[in-house]
Amino acid sequence: GLSIVGIEAMASGVPVVSTRCGGPEAFVLNGENGYLTDFDAKNMAAQVLDICTNSELRQKFSKTARSSVEEKYGFENFKERIRQEWQGVWQEDL
Repeated sequence: GLSIVGIEAMASGVPVVSTRCGGPEAFVLNGENGYLTDFDAKNMAAQVLDICTNSELRQKFSKTARSSVEEKYGFENFKERIRQEWQGVWQEDL
């Protein structure tokens, strides 16, 4: 499912390497703000090493990770989603 720890890491500017397991695909954009991998230890290790040894890539992923989480899960978007749900259920504005 949705891995809140991955979102928290990215909100802190930490690039994420995660498996494709039915949750991280919603917030990890492969090659843009982190990496998605299959359950292959060598591939995952290579992607972690890539981030650790390439400062330009690490900085790009860090910046993109934070901004993508702010955009998708930031307070204003969350507030708007709650408002929409409330209106859909109760047919009234907050």
